[in-house]
Amino acid sequence: MKTFHSFWLACMAACTLAFGLASSPAWSQGYTMTCHYLTGPRAGQTQNFTGVPGVSPIPVGSPCTDLYGSYGVGIAEAGRMTLTCQFTSGPRAGQAQSYAGVPGVSPIPVGAPCSDLQGSTGYGI
Repeated sequence: MKTFHSFWLACMAACTLAFGLASSPAWSQGYTMTCHYLTGPRAGQTQNFTGVPGVSPIPVGSPCTDLYGSYGVGIAEAGRMTLTCQFTSGPRAGQAQSYAGVPGVSPIPVGAPCSDLQGSTGYGI
């Protein structure tokens, strides 16, 4: 069985095109062992790979998969706060936006719903 990390390396170019993400996004907030699925059978679910043999951390915001048809994005572990929204619907679907330095914007919990107030919605990463 392929590992989460080895698939990420093999699929990086294809997933980058599919999700519009760079391999090392400027808005990255470190490394993670958690994948939030955007498509496939597990769409909307989150899975943590901590303790799974052969799995290495990936940059937050990088493409990830369960190797069973679900694809998503690496998100910061639960309990952390963020100023970055990963849009999953609306005109900006597939894009991420950091609101660091924007007056009046407060951090939200990772995984909490967020919006650009222009018709795009997503979750904090």
